Amino acid sequence: MFYIKFDERTIQAHATVMSQICHVLWRIQNMCDEGLISGRMTIKVFVPLHYRGCYHTPNHQYTFDEQLQWFIDSFEEPSCGIEWVIEFYDQTIDTISPWNAQCIWPFKKEMQWVGGGGYITLQKYKNAISNAFNFNRIIAQDSGQLEVINDIEKYSDYPVKIVDYEMHPSVLISTLMYSEKHYTYMGGSYYTAALINCPTICYGHPVGDAYPDSLKGKTMRGSAWGSLMGNGFTNICQYDFKKTFNGPQSYVTHARTINELKGHLLEIAK
Repeated sequence: MFYIKFDERTIQAHATVMSQICHVLWRIQNMCDEGLISGRMTIKVFVPLHYRGCYHTPNHQYTFDEQLQWFIDSFEEPSCGIEWVIEFYDQTIDTISPWNAQCIWPFKKEMQWVGGGGYITLQKYKNAISNAFNFNRIIAQDSGQLEVINDIEKYSDYPVKIVDYEMHPSVLISTLMYSEKHYTYMGGSYYTAALINCPTICYGHPVGDAYPDSLKGKTMRGSAWGSLMGNGFTNICQYDFKKTFNGPQSYVTHARTINELKGHLLEIAK
C-alpha cells in the first residue's frame, strides 16, 4: 500500500495536489517497469477533515475534496492497476508536508493536448505585488513582461481565453486541450498544463542575466524543502504511457526577456 497525506497547505493548489500524487504514481510505475511489483496497488489518501466540502473562495466552482477526486479520476492508471482510498482526519499539528513539482505523471490519453481551437489561453496574476509569493511577479514587472501580458491582445492574432483557479478543473483542462498555446506565470496552470503536455510559455521566470538587478542574489521561494521550482531545467521524472524516464520537460518555454515574450506572441520566436 502507498500513502499520501495532505495538510492544510498541500490540499489547496493544483501544483501541490498534483505533485503529491504524481510522485506516488511514477514510483509505482517505475517499480512495475523494474518487475518489482505486478499486482494491483492501493493508494490511501489522507485529507484534513476541515477541508471536506470547503470552498477556497465563494467564487470557486469546486470544493477542495471535489478537486482532489477529479484529479484522482483524471490521472492515467499505472500498468499494474491501482485502487484509491480517501480518508479524512483531524489535523492536529501545523506542519507543512514537503513537496515539489519535479515529477510529471500524465492525465489520461483522451485528455492530452490537441490544439486547433483557434485561441490562446492566459493565466494572470491576481494577488497584490506585496504578497510574499510574488517573487516572480516582481521579475515580470521589472522586466516589462507584465505590461505585455496586460496588453496581450495587441500582440496576438489569436483571441485570448482567460483561465484561473476559480473555474472547475474540468473546464480548465478542456480549455487548455484546444489552446494553440498557453501563457502563464509559474503557478498552478504552469504545472497543470504539464499533465496534458499543453505547449506553454512561462512569463516572469527569466534565468541568469535576465534577472533584474534588484533581485539578483536573493533566494526564490520554493517548496517546503526550499528547493527551486520550475520545469525544463533539469531531469524531471516523467511517463510517456509506455515507460518511466528522466529528462527535461519539453512542454514549457521560459520567456527570459520582454522581446522573447513578444516573439512568442507574434509567433516569430523559434
